[in-house]
Amino acid sequence: MASDDVHEAMNRLGVAAYCPICGHSGWIGVGDGTDLEVKLLAVDEAGELLDRHDRPGPPWLGVTCEVLLCAQCGWIRLHSAASIRRVLSASVGASE
Repeated sequence: MASDDVHEAMNRLGVAAYCPICGHSGWIGVGDGTDLEVKLLAVDEAGELLDRHDRPGPPWLGVTCEVLLCAQCGWIRLHSAASIRRVLSASVGASE
């Protein structure tokens, strides 16, 4: 998915595109045109890895994401690829 699609979905939802760290509004797509599998580690307050009882293996949560970086400070935004596609497809259906 292109970063323009992410921006379009955010615009349709009325989400501000400003970086929460520096306030800049320019974003760069990482792996533009490609969905990325992002693995987030599940840890407790002390930073210890949590056991995942729902499945064996490493304690990570896998989410297919669109990744954007703030063009000024490098802050990372992650957006669920499935959620972006839902917004874009709902908007297309509503305009027909």
